[in-house]
Amino acid sequence: MPTMITLKEQLLDIRRRLDRAGIDDARLVAELLAAHALGCERGDLLGRAGQSLDGPTSRKLEELVARRLKHEPLEYITGWREFYGRRFICEPEALIPRPETEGIIDQCRKRLPPDFAGPAIDLGTGAGSLAVTLALEFSRLKMMAADISLGALRVARKNAAKHGVAGRLPLFCGDWLSAIAPRPCFRLIVANPPYVDTGYAPIMHPEVRDFEPHVALFGGAGGLDQIRLLLPQVARRLMPGGLYMQEFAAGHGDEVLELARQAGLTQCEVLPDFAGIERTLVAGIH
Repeated sequence: MPTMITLKEQLLDIRRRLDRAGIDDARLVAELLAAHALGCERGDLLGRAGQSLDGPTSRKLEELVARRLKHEPLEYITGWREFYGRRFICEPEALIPRPETEGIIDQCRKRLPPDFAGPAIDLGTGAGSLAVTLALEFSRLKMMAADISLGALRVARKNAAKHGVAGRLPLFCGDWLSAIAPRPCFRLIVANPPYVDTGYAPIMHPEVRDFEPHVALFGGAGGLDQIRLLLPQVARRLMPGGLYMQEFAAGHGDEVLELARQAGLTQCEVLPDFAGIERTLVAGIH
């Protein structure tokens, strides 16, 4: 009869295999995969450390580990990522929400009154993390969200339903603001356009390059192609006194500022993320 190993021993073995494959945070990943296989929270594992997994659960865990060993992102395996203290559904059709993007929410809370009602739009919404979070943080906000990818919009719709704002968050498929009349109609526009230089693809982490949607990642040679298209559209649709915020790549601050000014935006500034790296454009219009 084969010897049954405990969960603790199985986790140690998984951690070693992840380490050998060059997977970062191997212990954390092993524990999150185990919690997902067991259908529990990571904090519950300690109480089960001396127990053995049953056959189906052990096989499920091994299947999850095999996927991570191939560098599939943990968020696509477990199906979620936390953003601004809330869990968001993650699926391969949409970019995984990043903590750096939370800075846009912080700035909105800092610059807008609690009863801010918009109208507002999130461009390149992806999984919907910005739009859904803004709808939750500003209970009166008239918010809409757009993406060029129907697959991404399906993920955003799931997240809007999960967080109870689907009725307040219309979604539409479009190329930035091209489907909306070029007149001032929004008091808040937020965007997270593709900004990775395509030349970086060979040196990117395989988790990003091989699994996340390229339409949401790459902004052409230099990484600014979509930003050049987006900013003039924003300038024509932002209401006087309105607020525009957009994420961009590290090292692009000066170029993005110049593009924003050329597009007709005013009061332009660049803000750092939590790591001190220039990451967010904030602008308005007279």
